[in-house]
Amino acid sequence: MSIGVNKLAIISALLTLGGCCKPLKPPAPPIRCEIPPGRLAEQCAAPKVVAANATYGDVLKDYLEDRHSLKLCRDHDEYLKQQINACNAALKKYAEDIAQINRQAEPTWK
Repeated sequence: MSIGVNKLAIISALLTLGGCCKPLKPPAPPIRCEIPPGRLAEQCAAPKVVAANATYGDVLKDYLEDRHSLKLCRDHDEYLKQQINACNAALKKYAEDIAQINRQAEPTWK
């Protein structure tokens, strides 16, 4: 009979203590920063080599193609920079959310 009373006392104590705990919001799912593999595989084009017998028109054509390639390279670098900055911001917010949950979980009687 004392075993039943002990179990009842333990269950009562746990239920009473459970009412003292603050509910915590669950953490957000882990952050995933993904850049499409095709975008990561892109590379900047090498500059054109000017041939020894190139005409002014050939040099101008190569210059315009190089300029276009540099613009594409700059755009790609800007895209990657934006993705990295967005990922870093998301990771920072995630860490702040976890820290807030940890602060809420600290006992108030310290």
